[in-house]
Amino acid sequence: MGFFDSLVTTVEQFFNEREQNNIKEKQENKKKSESKFKKIMENHSLTCNKCTGVAEPIIGTGDRYHCRGCGRKFVGAGHGIYRRSDFD
Repeated sequence: MGFFDSLVTTVEQFFNEREQNNIKEKQENKKKSESKFKKIMENHSLTCNKCTGVAEPIIGTGDRYHCRGCGRKFVGAGHGIYRRSDFD
């Protein structure tokens, strides 16, 4: 029985390590994706003419923005961001 117990333990360790590696890889990919998306949003942001805050593009609209400072929504220059998945 000792052999089978050690075999089961080895197999469990293998799958646990594999699962942990997959989780780490997914977290790293998510961070990279979020960083890339954040840069794209910053590059396409405008200045709100009401409060001079940063207005980010509203995904899916093509030309609408939402100000982080005052919450104002307005139409501005076309940004062409239609789906977040386009940038992941």
